[in-house]
Amino acid sequence: MSMDQRPSSGVGTDSTQAVGQQVAWWDIGAFYAIALLIAAPFNAGVTDSWLRDTFPGTPLAEWTFLPAALGPALAATILRTWGRRTPRHMTVLGVGVRQNLFASILPVVVFASIGGIGVVLPCVALVYALGEELGWRGYLADALGSLPASARYGLTALLWWPWHLRFETTFDWVGFPLIVLASCWVLGHAAKETNSVLVAAAMHAAVILLTANGPPTGSLALAGGITLGGWILAGMLFPVDPSLRDAESGTRAAP
Repeated sequence: MSMDQRPSSGVGTDSTQAVGQQVAWWDIGAFYAIALLIAAPFNAGVTDSWLRDTFPGTPLAEWTFLPAALGPALAATILRTWGRRTPRHMTVLGVGVRQNLFASILPVVVFASIGGIGVVLPCVALVYALGEELGWRGYLADALGSLPASARYGLTALLWWPWHLRFETTFDWVGFPLIVLASCWVLGHAAKETNSVLVAAAMHAAVILLTANGPPTGSLALAGGITLGGWILAGMLFPVDPSLRDAESGTRAAP
């Protein structure tokens, strides 16, 4: 048998190409273009003065980046509706709904009661984070679902970091990309284990509450520690049944 006639082993280059062909790359490009275009004025600070003057005394005046979450959320909605059909594993509540709801409510309750920032900001942080996560850990996770975890998280980080349009300081070029990459692994793993965008949003919201206004105060750090401990304890006491998660993932498809 000649080398040209030798049957493929199903691994190596052929399998890698087959996996890559399952990814709707044009749709991912469209998703990113929409997410970036909508969010750019807010992430770049172009609208900061207008938001502060128009909505004084509100979270929009304090956190002028909030409308940027509309970018990934709307991009995900558009591509889910008109893009190429891909298996849909990620939903808002996922599997193990009670555990996921507890995980999402926990940072709101803890930061509101112990962090000294009231109820409004934790709720706003969760809503904002959910908008982002509908794109990054929702649509994009499904669209890249045929890739290995390392490639999926790495590609997400490559898109998510420049989306923030933070390029002014050394930290923005060195420290922030590392934080984004680590976040992609942690949030991506949590979302995959629960099939829940809301769980990833809750974790994202906790990071926002700890960092949005500079280094965290002692009370915020304590709230963050208690929240993390609560998540770990809940995961140990009420783990999601893997068979249930796999069954739900295998039967749910994009409309």
